Amino acid sequence: MRNWIIPFLCLMLVTGSGCSGKKTKNSLPSDNAGNQLKPRRIAFESYDINQAPPGLRDAAEKNKTRETAGVYEEGGNFWVLLTRGQKPTGGYGVRITGVYLDEAEKGPARLRILYEYTDPAPGQFVTQVLSYPMELALLKDLKQKPANVSFVQQSER
Repeated sequence: MRNWIIPFLCLMLVTGSGCSGKKTKNSLPSDNAGNQLKPRRIAFESYDINQAPPGLRDAAEKNKTRETAGVYEEGGNFWVLLTRGQKPTGGYGVRITGVYLDEAEKGPARLRILYEYTDPAPGQFVTQVLSYPMELALLKDLKQKPANVSFVQQSER
């Protein structure tokens, strides 16, 4: 078994769970207490890690060899950093596909970050060098970090 699965599962448990089951486009998610959640899309912008604030560059460097996901506050802004760990070649990637703030009528809000992985296709020519896929994004209109954050992996398109 790969050495990153256990830490990643622990991270998922710590950051909160959520978003299980299929939803139709018109249905609103609800929490376990039957409380209706109102999802609000949060605008985000991908950033080159080399252009990021120093604290985020340090976090990316520290976590690049393992699979991690986190929300960081830096310079009065909130950032999402996803690292996929060390990969044997190029052609691997991670990409944020959506960020939502699920606001509840009663109770705490939940930040939901959707992402997807890409892998090289069988037989695809790729760079023969170790790679460290990661994604850094600035959350543009998030004013406060919710206590509940969940990362939801989407299927590759």
